[in-house]
Amino acid sequence: MPYLSFNELVPNGHVTVTEDGWLYAVELVMLFTKKNRGDSAKVLRDLPEDKFNGEKILIKSFSGKGNGRTKLISFKAAIELIMVLPGAVA
Repeated sequence: MPYLSFNELVPNGHVTVTEDGWLYAVELVMLFTKKNRGDSAKVLRDLPEDKFNGEKILIKSFSGKGNGRTKLISFKAAIELIMVLPGAVA
């Protein structure tokens, strides 16, 4: 699967990209906050609307066994999200 590299900002940092160009939002939050998957999902859920518009996140279900709903984000919205994430790296 293709990915977007953030190696210049975070060593060994990359985020998976879907075939149609969307980034996995929780992976992005994990990379920039250094939190685990569960805590990163919570950070994403708890962002105040005045800091980041949650409507910019696409929730998609992929076909196949074990594939649940996934939060995806465009590259442009990902930059906006990074700017409001907590932590030193963001």
